[in-house]
Amino acid sequence: MIKVYLDTEFTGLHQDTTLISLGLVAETGETFYAEFTDYDVTQVELDPWLKENVIKHLEYTGAARNKIMGGVNDLRCVGNSAYILNCLEDWLVDVLNIQNEDKFEVWSDCLAYDWVLFCQLWGGALNLPKYISYIPQDICTLARVKGLDPDFNRKEYSELTDVHNHNAFDDALMIKACYDKMMKPKCCATPDDEDKPKPIFTYHIAYGYSQYVDIKGCDEPRLTSGYGQFTLLRTEPIRTSDDVKFANDFITERQGLTTCVINSWTLLESTLEEYEKLYGKEESK
Repeated sequence: MIKVYLDTEFTGLHQDTTLISLGLVAETGETFYAEFTDYDVTQVELDPWLKENVIKHLEYTGAARNKIMGGVNDLRCVGNSAYILNCLEDWLVDVLNIQNEDKFEVWSDCLAYDWVLFCQLWGGALNLPKYISYIPQDICTLARVKGLDPDFNRKEYSELTDVHNHNAFDDALMIKACYDKMMKPKCCATPDDEDKPKPIFTYHIAYGYSQYVDIKGCDEPRLTSGYGQFTLLRTEPIRTSDDVKFANDFITERQGLTTCVINSWTLLESTLEEYEKLYGKEESK
């Protein structure tokens, strides 16, 4: 299955909204960008924000209708919804054939409108081609799972510079970059790993109604307080004192919220002491 990152621009946050543009970036590198000529212009005329922040960043305003440019690696098209759908279907099938895959998994950002409008190109979700998974994913949920505020600045976090917010193609690039950064392992195996301290223990981050999860000596988290309703999200290693500090900071930022985190303060403090006994005290950075 190939991940494809989707963003759209549209004429308003309401049920009569219409597509203005659509951008897709496949994890394998192929890209697709389309601008629609049949969006509801009257909705745009009534919204100064759309004019300034979306229409201003369109790349093919005034271009000939029903025009296609580029190839599968960077396909661009302008036209009405029916024409763009034909171009999109051809591009999706070409990418699958090139990569020898059979399905796409769509990722987006705050995708309530994006996903509905994307599906509506086919007349609704029930008409999606079989090569598109009917279960979309989004980086907002992923951010919460990773312990980030879902309202983080996408452009800053992605570290992309030559991009504009509210351009569907640029936003799709940012969504992919944010996903890649969030999914990058904190502790990546390297040839030098044998020289690094072995993890003293691992701690668990869970989501639910409990305050703390006791993890010492356990492969699975064990509830020590709270109501006991939680879901394990991920496990992180404690390898250095920086990892201990990260765990402490994580608790500090989220204590009292419905994100139940890690283990007790005492365990973290004693872990740092244990680390220093085993490997010596690190100099301040």
